[in-house]
Amino acid sequence: ILKQNTLVCQFASPLDVDTHNKPE
Repeated sequence: ILKQNTLVCQFASPLDVDTHNKPE
């Protein structure tokens, strides 16, 4: 569960930033 949590965090981090940069 810890490994999956880290993966989700890593994926959500860059995705969240991209969404903020591109509010399209």
